[in-house]
This record gives sequence, C-alpha cells and structure tokens, in this order.
Amino acid sequence: MSDRRRSRFLTGVFGLLLIGLAACSNPAAEKPATEAAPVAKAAPARPAPAAPAKPAEPVIPGGLAGTFGSIETRSAEGFRMQQILLNRPELDGQRPVRVAILVPLTGRAAGVGQRLLDAAMLAMFDQQQPRLNLIPKDTQGTPEGAEQAARLALAEGAEVIVGPLFGNHVQVVNAVAEPAGVPVLAFSNDSSVAGRGAHILGVTPTNEVRSIIGFALARGHSKIAAFLPDSVYGRRVHQALVETMEQSLGELVRATYYPAGAEADDELLLQYAREFADYDLRRQALEEERARLESNGDAISKSALERLEVLDTLGDPPFDAVLLAEPASRLPTIAPLLAFYDVDPVVVRYLGLGGWFASDLQSEPTLIGGWFPGPDPGFYNSFASRFSATFGTEPDRIAMLGYDAIALAATLIRDQPAGQPVFSESALLDDQGFAAYYGTFRLRADGQSERLLPVLEVARDGLRVVGSPRQGFAPLLN
Repeated sequence: MSDRRRSRFLTGVFGLLLIGLAACSNPAAEKPATEAAPVAKAAPARPAPAAPAKPAEPVIPGGLAGTFGSIETRSAEGFRMQQILLNRPELDGQRPVRVAILVPLTGRAAGVGQRLLDAAMLAMFDQQQPRLNLIPKDTQGTPEGAEQAARLALAEGAEVIVGPLFGNHVQVVNAVAEPAGVPVLAFSNDSSVAGRGAHILGVTPTNEVRSIIGFALARGHSKIAAFLPDSVYGRRVHQALVETMEQSLGELVRATYYPAGAEADDELLLQYAREFADYDLRRQALEEERARLESNGDAISKSALERLEVLDTLGDPPFDAVLLAEPASRLPTIAPLLAFYDVDPVVVRYLGLGGWFASDLQSEPTLIGGWFPGPDPGFYNSFASRFSATFGTEPDRIAMLGYDAIALAATLIRDQPAGQPVFSESALLDDQGFAAYYGTFRLRADGQSERLLPVLEVARDGLRVVGSPRQGFAPLLN
C-alpha cells in the first residue's frame, strides 16, 4: 500500500475517532459473534444525515450512496425512521461502485446484522465517498437466504460482497460470487471457509491465540495450560494453541475439555476442573507434609504447621498461565471454579481471547490481572459513543468490522487508478495492510487475514492496554 493510501485511510477511520479519546470509559458488554461466543463513551457524534428533499437530488448529505430501492435507518432523534434514498445518477462522469453488504436483518442474529449495517452506514457518512453505492441484502439468517441475497446483489451489479456473518453461509455465497469474479469479505471468524476469493475479516482464534500467547511468553510465562469448552470453537482454539506452541520455546502442559455451557454445579465440570488443577494430588501433598511436621515435633515444625493451617493444597499447579476460551458472560462460572480448586491468579496468569471484551470484568476478582487481545478500549469507546448517539443503541465489538469493511471499500475506490478494477487481488492483498478500528489488518492470498491486536489487562478500574502491537506489517529492521 502506498504511503498516500495509508495516510488517507488512517485519516478516514481515525480522524473523528481521536477527538473523543480523552473522554473514554470502559467497553460495552460483549455479544455473540459468528462461530465463537464473541462482546464507552467518548466524543459527541455527528447526527444522522437528513433525507434529501427530492429523489432527483444528485448528492446525498453525508456521502451515503446507493442504487436500487431504498433503505430505512434509525434516527438518533427518538428512534423515528427516516428514508435514505439510494437511487442516484453517475457523478461527474465517474461510474458508481456498487458494494453489497449481506447480513441477517431478520431471523436469527438479526440484532448483530443490524448493528453491522448501522456501522457500515456510519463509515459511509465519515468517508464521504460519493461513488460508493451500498446495496444492503438480508440473508435471513439461513444459507438459503444468503444464497438468494448474493444472487440479487450480483444482479444489481455488486463488485464486492461484504459479509455474510456465518461460516457456513460464506461457502454458499462464494459459490455464487466466485464464477462472477466478485470477491467476498466475510465477517465470519471461521478460517476453514477462506479461499477461492473469500476473505475472512472476522478475528480468528489463530490471530487471537498467537497474540496472547506471544505476549505471555515474552513476559516469562512458559508453561501454558488451557481449560476449554468441548465445542467446535474450543477445538479450534486448541488447534491454534498447539500450532502456536510448536513454533515457540514454551510448553503446552495440558489442555482439558469440559462440557460446553455447563453450569457451576455440573458434576462433570467440577470433576474436570478438580483434575485440571491437580487438586487431589496437591491436597495429598499437604497432608503428607503435615504428617511429617507433626512427627518431628520440634518448634520449627510446629511453626510450619501453623502456616499450613490456612492452606487447602501444597505447591502450585504445573503451569504458570491458563487460557480460558469463554465469552465474558461465561467467565463468572469458569474462572472462580478454577480458583476454588487453588489455581491462584496471583501465581497463575489467567489468559483469554477477544470474547472477554466487556466493561465489567473487574467485578470478578479472579480475573483481575488477566490478559487478553482485543480492540483498543479508547478506539472502541469512541466508536461506541458515536454509534449510540447516531442510532440510539449500543454496538458490540463485531459491529466494528462493519465499519472497517466499508472504510476499506471507500479507501480502495478513492485510491484505485481510473479504469482499473477497484477490488482487484493486488488492491486487496496489500502487504502493508490497512489501519482500522479493530486493529490494523491485511488479507492474504489464501483468504486468511492477519490482524495486529493490542493486549488488554483487567485492572480494578476497568481495561487497560499493556501490550501495543507494532503499527504495520513491514519487515522489522535491526
């Protein structure tokens, strides 16, 4: 990517953002993402643009553009609905560039889909790119709906498809888009569906695991364990962990699966947590030490016995960091359970993934001092403040992907030479990547994405950045 492109994109995405960083608070509560369970206030946002007085108006305020029909968007003033007209002529002889966004607006995950669409429109208002024509399509939350949405989008001239949300929908959409030579920028975090023109924008377990494990290893935590839900997501996290550890000097001491979704009183969950912590072995070690000291009977042994009275076990677990792949809503069930079996957070560092991102993690004492990768809280809080001021609802971290995808599209439209395909492979696969709300990222030829994520620590007063990623993908020089 040229320096000119990078500077423009940084300005487009972050220019309004930086105004409000001084007023940041904690991130909003986490919400569900695609395959994994996934997640604030800052500067005043600009209001939603008013609809043009006449359909023939050549330029729509705020830079919102489109073709074919209309879309209704929520207003900041009392949730009233206002019509944003999308029919428009070509501008100054420049052809419009049609960008389809495929999200579930009805059916399952309609709330997530609406937030993605709202964030996409916020990006359009910010980017002020009049050639960008947005074509929203409802996938209805089903593979059949996703396929129909893709066909309609192509029939209306879409040059790129942003979305869909679910991994199994990506394959269906790409089967329609690939023969037409139209790339797909999916919100899914399922890396198994990448390739053949389908690119994964979602933050994958591999990206997150590499980020948090690399940070932990660099800070002296070399013996890693994982306590994981027995689910597709849990097993993907485990695979990413195995691959990451094989390329490092650390050791994966153990990985234990427990029933996904189990409650704290589930006997099987309790059994797995107890065994994971080596609780019985360490308790036996304590009893043996007590017996030894009692048999000695001397003053020093008696003093040592007094110190052991407050302990339930003797010695630490055979690992110094434990990875929990649960969303914030589930952490109050899992984290205290491990602490109950003497996996002491003072001794063992608790590690997480992006699903930890929430405003109230510090309310669970076990998590204080825990580390996880996620969006920069300052950037997120600014985004969330502007989003809620514009649409009257709170976003989640997944909504940031909707903003980033449309900001990326606007950047490529602005910077591609006249007559060149806007979404060519060479344009999309820029080695230097793209600055974005959810961390700088770049797309690879195999459809996978790499994302540079900061590492956050759970502090008593909220989240703070303790590890900043490097600011680009260019080779590091000595």
